[in-house]
Amino acid sequence: MSVTILHLTDIHTGQGELLAEDAKVSVPYAQRQKQLERLKNYVSSLPAVPDFVVVSGDITIRGDRSGLDTFLIWLIALIKAKKLPPAERILLTPGNHDVKRRSRAAQPDKDRYSDFWNVFGKGFPHAHIPDWDPPLRSENFSISKSAKLVGGVKTEKKAGYPELQLKSSLPFVLDLEKDVLIFSFNSAQACGVPLPSDPNIIGPLEAISKLDTPHSGDITKAINAYLDSLVIDAGLIGEAQLQYFSQVMDKLRDELGAQYDRLTKIAFLHHHVTHLWNQALELKTFEAVIDAANLKQCLVQSGFDFVLHGHKHMNHVGIDSALIPISDQRPFTPLCVISGGTIGGHPRMNDRQTFKLLRLEGEKGPRTRATISEIPILENGNLKTAMHDAKIFHAPISQKIPRLHDIPEIKNALDNELKNELAKELNDSVLVSEKTQVDSALSHLVGPTLRYKCHSSLQNSKQHIFYELILATKAISFGDQARLYWLLGDVERGNNGQNGLTRKVVVLIGSLEGTHFSLATKPEEIMDSVTELKQHFQPAIDKGILDIRFHIFKQSEVESITRQAMKEKEK
Repeated sequence: MSVTILHLTDIHTGQGELLAEDAKVSVPYAQRQKQLERLKNYVSSLPAVPDFVVVSGDITIRGDRSGLDTFLIWLIALIKAKKLPPAERILLTPGNHDVKRRSRAAQPDKDRYSDFWNVFGKGFPHAHIPDWDPPLRSENFSISKSAKLVGGVKTEKKAGYPELQLKSSLPFVLDLEKDVLIFSFNSAQACGVPLPSDPNIIGPLEAISKLDTPHSGDITKAINAYLDSLVIDAGLIGEAQLQYFSQVMDKLRDELGAQYDRLTKIAFLHHHVTHLWNQALELKTFEAVIDAANLKQCLVQSGFDFVLHGHKHMNHVGIDSALIPISDQRPFTPLCVISGGTIGGHPRMNDRQTFKLLRLEGEKGPRTRATISEIPILENGNLKTAMHDAKIFHAPISQKIPRLHDIPEIKNALDNELKNELAKELNDSVLVSEKTQVDSALSHLVGPTLRYKCHSSLQNSKQHIFYELILATKAISFGDQARLYWLLGDVERGNNGQNGLTRKVVVLIGSLEGTHFSLATKPEEIMDSVTELKQHFQPAIDKGILDIRFHIFKQSEVESITRQAMKEKEK
């Protein structure tokens, strides 16, 4: 089983044409409409409906409302045909082309985002839209025990209002059943925004324009050209979004506990957050997101796995680890950055018009692998043909879960629970010796410091039993088998020795495969390895000198043990 995310970006459905300043090559409106129809056919032919859809901006051209409406109709048609998931699982963010721009005077956010919000604001989860969405406050949401999907937009029908009214809007969707978190950032906040003019330039120009001169028309043109040059097109996240993001992640950690580490975490925005491999040189005032470093630091510290974006019209899948300091010993891992290329625009660097499918391996987390398919939208082809020409990337999802053996309080608590479950006789007897050293059968080769020390032992009138505990986070290793072989050799050597006691080994194995400590890469990995271990040592089991006992820990069990252990530590 897996979770699939459809990534669409730079669709450019608006009226008119993409000009040279936008895409270096003109892309006629009719051609872009054909691309949208081809995309519809491709999506309709997918073998399964995607679990989520992420649309990372530039839906239209230069803020044209008709392009936004066209894409809304496209989405609704595929939702109704059950080729796309319901609207609550389709997330959007505006791009630089989705806001009203190129105004020499500063526009209120209410005006800049009005079309984007009025088309998508009440129906789909989306990045925060200033002056339209409720203020960013982390206390605006909570997670109930019965919740399956948290976040997105919620509306209500109020008496006297003909339309749905927005009740809440959260820029993320959290699927608690599939262990997936998708967070949307608005990077278009500094797009089409004029910078303040320099009084040392505009002052003299305006003074000259008031003079009675035959060149007054040229001076007016110079003033207008100067004011036009101040309108920037920059990617910016801003302090408010970053602060809110950090607060939300802290709250999710507190409320989800161990499940937070099991989540596959995905962020998306419109603008690129890092330079791309073989990226074409462009002389721009602003390249990438202005505060990309702050954004990536927040994502890395919160354990995010992927960042999806568009804007560059360039396909790319890469690993970005440039920000992580070597001096910091915390287990930070790099981000996998997925650049979505373009659907209706002209691709850069002889690239292709594409869409992407991100497949997260495993029905639930924690996950270790993902597959990214980059599927070209061919002029005369169908999905089957395109898949033969698709590029496939296998991306590791770095382990961000805590390592059990690095947390001694939890390990000791789980050891005790394992003994309670599988070896109650240890708790009933006073004849217990912790960390018992077993005389080595190879004492002529090794010193006393290298002799085998098992976890504990129990002695009665007939037997001396040695206990070995294994908390298995993955398959039983060859090293574990070798240690057990050594222990059995030492124990058998002592049989029929002094006092006529027989000696025996009991191995207590606790499987953590179904918990957040699991490092297993495939289902039943630990159970299969235990079966193999028993087969390997079957002669010793038949002989009565080995007993292997097995317990499967549940996640709820581990969480309860963890809470109790941490309370004991705080006393």
